[in-house]
This record gives sequence, structure tokens and C-alpha cells, in this order.
Amino acid sequence: MAFAGAARLFQISLVAGQHYPSVRLAYSVAAIDSLSLTKTAKEFVSLASKYCPVVEEELWYYLYNKCRSAHFHSGALPGGENEHQIMLSLLATHKDWHIRSQFQSYTRQVTRTILIRWLLDRVQGAA
Repeated sequence: MAFAGAARLFQISLVAGQHYPSVRLAYSVAAIDSLSLTKTAKEFVSLASKYCPVVEEELWYYLYNKCRSAHFHSGALPGGENEHQIMLSLLATHKDWHIRSQFQSYTRQVTRTILIRWLLDRVQGAA
């Protein structure tokens, strides 16, 4: 049952996230968070690090606190949707867009990896 909820949240991140980068970040992190028992940053980082150890804990805390929690609890848009000052320079906009795009793609890849590894762990444990 936990995986079904996580999968739905991840799907929302992919669909709505096409137009809203902050939604993509927040919901992909929320998908992983939904698999944790205590729903805390520490538990999220522990779970994420277990299933995707190549990512440093600092990034997991950033994703949890600055992307997920800040979006849901403070209305923050860490995907940069409202950063109009960047629009002043076409070069800066392109460079910033490229960096954000790479970060979005990386986040999608590592959260998908965690979901798959978590599910495989449950299937193998049940066998």
C-alpha cells in the first residue's frame, strides 16, 4: 500500500512537474518521504541514503528541507518559477535554465532509483 501512494506522488511530480519545476521537486521528494515510517528529515535521509548511497546526505537534506518542506509549508518555489530578475540577461537565463534542468533530471533519476530499489527489497524479502 505504501508503494502505491509513493507511485502516485511520483506520477504527479512527472505530470504536473512538466510545467512547474517546484512541483516536480517537491512531489518526487514527497514520494520517497511517504515510504518512511516517521516522516522526518532524518528518516527521509536514512531511507534515501540506504537505497541510493551515491548521493551525499547534504543533498538529501537540501531536497527535503528546501524543496519539499519549503514548497508545501511555506509556498516556496525552489524550481525558480518566479525569479524574474534572471530574465534580464538571456545568457544568464539560458545558463540558469540548463543548471536547473540538470538538477531536475538528476533528482528524478535518484528518486526513481530509490522507489525501484525499495520495491525490489520488499519483493525479495517476501520471497
